[in-house]
Amino acid sequence: LGFNTRRPWLTRPFIATTPSEILSAAGSKYITAPINQILPQIESFSGPLAYVGLPHQVQSIRKLQMVKDPAVKKIKYIIGPFFGNSLDFSAVTSLLKSYGINDYRQIKKLSFRHGRWPGFTRIELASGQTIQLPKFYANYLIPFHITRRSLLCTDFTNEFTDISVGDAWSPVYEDRGRGFSTVISRSGAGQHLLERMLPKNIINLKPISVAEAVSMHSHGYDFKKRGAFIRISFLRLLGRPVPDYGYTISGFPASRYLLEIIIDIMFLICSTSPARALVERINPVLIGRLFQYLRKIWKKSTQHIKREGLTVSL
Repeated sequence: LGFNTRRPWLTRPFIATTPSEILSAAGSKYITAPINQILPQIESFSGPLAYVGLPHQVQSIRKLQMVKDPAVKKIKYIIGPFFGNSLDFSAVTSLLKSYGINDYRQIKKLSFRHGRWPGFTRIELASGQTIQLPKFYANYLIPFHITRRSLLCTDFTNEFTDISVGDAWSPVYEDRGRGFSTVISRSGAGQHLLERMLPKNIINLKPISVAEAVSMHSHGYDFKKRGAFIRISFLRLLGRPVPDYGYTISGFPASRYLLEIIIDIMFLICSTSPARALVERINPVLIGRLFQYLRKIWKKSTQHIKREGLTVSL
């Protein structure tokens, strides 16, 4: 997934056939992207392909593979990132407005993970002005512009891929600032691919325990495997349409339901026009520091959450 060369504020899915094209697509894009519009090109492509997508996009590919749809016949491997959330494009326009820029068409280049890991949200404008905000500071945009689909997605680690990859959010690695990743092999094909790359020094792998991997992303697991199922149950009670994943998780403590009510009220308020207009009048650095502090508290509070008492229903 890259950016449109003529309209650099828009994402553009494409088939990369050279190392330079692959590198040009490196880095997360946190705004919504129509990945699967590339399926006709995949069908007509000559040769095997590796598909990269978010959990809900990967699930659609797996369903097409189940019915042997010709559009996905060329896909040999499926690889995907861990998925916390996607943002509406309004997140970008809102950030611009915070710096007094009202025309997003002035964007010359847009990056969400620019520079040294964990990176910066960086916007280069045609005027020569550059807006740059640390990645964790830019997280303040999430409650104001998160997509509804993100709130109802229960798949944090891209469970239907052959290989899934996510940031190694651990003080041990974060302090080094060199961009370590958590890699999960999820199929025989994925495991075989990793084993082929390892002796060729294409990748470096260091085994870690399940406990360490979970600890790095405890807040993400809580948001998806607890929060999302509670949000779905709330919407179901209200008679609203919700996705059916073929299973549900229940049995959460009352305190988690109460916390979710508070979180959902926050999302509801923050998504309103007055709330967005208000936050655009606050210095992004100041509110960004606050959200970075809140992230640390949230992550710490989820470190020791256990699975006991939960019920999985098919």
